[in-house]
Amino acid sequence: MPIRFPETPSSANELKELRTDPRVAAGATALCHDLGLGHPTLFAAGSLPVFAAGDAHVLKLYPPAYAHEGVHEQNLLAHLQGKLPFATPGVVSAGEVDGWRYVVMERIAGAPLDTVWRSLSPTDRVRVAADVGRWLAALHALDTRAIDTTALKSAVSDWPQFIRDQAARCAAAHQSKGLAAAWVAQIPSFLDRACLAPADRVALLHTEIMRTHVFVRQDASGWSPSGIIDFEPAMLGVPDYEFASIGIFLTCGSGPALRALLLGYGYRDSDLGLPLQRRLMAYLLLHRYSNLRWCLERLPVPRDVATLDAVAARWYALGDEPEIEGPRS
Repeated sequence: MPIRFPETPSSANELKELRTDPRVAAGATALCHDLGLGHPTLFAAGSLPVFAAGDAHVLKLYPPAYAHEGVHEQNLLAHLQGKLPFATPGVVSAGEVDGWRYVVMERIAGAPLDTVWRSLSPTDRVRVAADVGRWLAALHALDTRAIDTTALKSAVSDWPQFIRDQAARCAAAHQSKGLAAAWVAQIPSFLDRACLAPADRVALLHTEIMRTHVFVRQDASGWSPSGIIDFEPAMLGVPDYEFASIGIFLTCGSGPALRALLLGYGYRDSDLGLPLQRRLMAYLLLHRYSNLRWCLERLPVPRDVATLDAVAARWYALGDEPEIEGPRS
């Protein structure tokens, strides 16, 4: 019998619901059988349906409207193989069934960082963060001329124009997502003060370095990264844009962790201060998927923190500040 999948979802909410649709699970089971893979088990996290296919493989599915993302991720993973300090998933096979794109990848060894972070010692957290910084330096150093940019999701041919366009609609975009007026009013002047990096260096960016995408394992010396996954949102842009989401999704206000990551990347001590914090906060506001209202719920700030400069200093802390406790959804 032919494999059948549901129709393409028309909204982000429908895409989220599609992950647990029994028809998707049935299609994944039939596809794994045809490909000679183990029985699929849905991973809890992710926006697209992603399944463990036995112990050695991962099956990632892309509905028809997102099929280009599958092509992009397949090509990029093939390009990255063996070029970075720790693993990225190798592509085992790829294709299309009933309009859906699929990619079968090697399963990265270790555990997602979010599942063990709370148990890590402060020393291990700093070590992992520094290693991620070194990995990002290697990623950003790759020759982008060898990458097929037409397949990149969110491909940007003119970075300065992209940033100008994002800035022009930034305040209105955040207001439309329910951000309080007191914050919206600060956005234009804050962006004017941010001194964003010139576009004289454009690199390959992952754009979503978060604990769910970083895998780690433990040995006699402690915890260290074993691999990084999820390259479907990768794009070309200025390197600082990469660190905007890291403060929200990986270091979460931890000064020691972010400091170690930035120093591991190659920043100097003299680079770490308010101008950098302000710049990273600006890129968070300008990020293609930014939602400041949601970020304020994820990483709450005290009531006396009433300016974007103060939020930047808290979320992109560079001293001894502890991680912010708050909702993680």
